[in-house]
Amino acid sequence: MDEVTRILIFTTLFTVSATVLLILSLTISRRRSLQHKKQLLEKEYKTREEALLQISRDLHDDIGSSLSGINMLSQLAQQQIKLDDKANTTELLEKINIYTNEVIEKVGDMAWLLKPNEESLSMLFKKLKAFSNAAASKNIGVHFEALPETPQKVLDIRQRKAIYLISKEAINNAVKYAECKNLYCRFYITLNNVLVQIEDDGKGFDISCINYGNGLINMKARAGEIGGELSVKSITGKGTMVELKF
Repeated sequence: MDEVTRILIFTTLFTVSATVLLILSLTISRRRSLQHKKQLLEKEYKTREEALLQISRDLHDDIGSSLSGINMLSQLAQQQIKLDDKANTTELLEKINIYTNEVIEKVGDMAWLLKPNEESLSMLFKKLKAFSNAAASKNIGVHFEALPETPQKVLDIRQRKAIYLISKEAINNAVKYAECKNLYCRFYITLNNVLVQIEDDGKGFDISCINYGNGLINMKARAGEIGGELSVKSITGKGTMVELKF
């Protein structure tokens, strides 16, 4: 066997071996990629399933409680109508109206959370801006600040739900109790972290005397659901800041 033939055979064997190794490598890589995608889909499905279950519980508890209240107030209003007590009837009807608006708002929030194509942080930002119009209507200056979000930053249902409801509660508290002139809603987003701050320049309070009511307890619980951390900072006469990190 001459030198040229040996070189040709060696080159052929090397080429075949390299091709086989390349095919095996691509096959293994593809299988790993498919396995990884499968794991991500399973995780996403589980997360979504858990979130849907939680939303179902929220609807049952919150909406059910509100509807029970409306039913009770309606019965009382009927009794007052029979007694021709216009003052108490009017008061009861006003309460029914408040409960009804709360139900409509809660159902609207849950419907938005379940709506497809609303997963980006920018859509959440837009939703909170719409909600903050209530503050603007009370002559409170509302200022939204956000660092540019990472491309196609997507949130799962639990994250959207937690951020939205925590921010909404904080905004609502500032409008109702802070007696503030300005409200600042800040969103800082990086590849790995999200920081949300809701701050007002109102009367503030002594943080050591804070009363952990249902609102704050719910906010902390929602932060915990997404592995986040909620803190409340306040200085008497200077304002309050609610901060969510996750």
